[in-house]
Amino acid sequence: MLTDHGAELASKTLQGHPFLKGIDISENSITDAACDFLAQFVQKTPRLQQLYLRGYLFEPTRISDIGGEVLARSVSCKDGFELELDYQQVGCKTAAALARNSLWSRVSLFNTNVSTMGALGLANSFRNGVALGAEQKWLNVAQCRIAPSAIKLLRSVGFLRLDSHGQRPR
Repeated sequence: MLTDHGAELASKTLQGHPFLKGIDISENSITDAACDFLAQFVQKTPRLQQLYLRGYLFEPTRISDIGGEVLARSVSCKDGFELELDYQQVGCKTAAALARNSLWSRVSLFNTNVSTMGALGLANSFRNGVALGAEQKWLNVAQCRIAPSAIKLLRSVGFLRLDSHGQRPR
């Protein structure tokens, strides 16, 4: 199982690789401690377009909003980037950082701590023109903690695909 230290070593080793387009290091013991290294890896690897960091559901400590914000800012310079943070402990601050960056093409926050406030922030950033291109984006916020009214607002934005089924109780 890959730990924060292993993620640091891997990201430093692969950083800048001229042909690497994606990396999947899901279901490992990665926490906020590795996110700075992973963010540098994203920024300094020119063709990288995918970072999959699906959490391991039963790990007590996973990536929180601290690391989620760092990762969201790192993809801000990557047009068409895909970021997966399913089952991590990210929430509204990560959603807000993603709302300020509209270059991503696919973000998956399945079964995370994103709540109504995070969903409203994302929806309003697209509705108010802060973020652009919703019709070309896929957003997965299924099984989070989002009120039906905020889901309705997200739907009104016009995402290419919006997965929002099975919201958990708040």
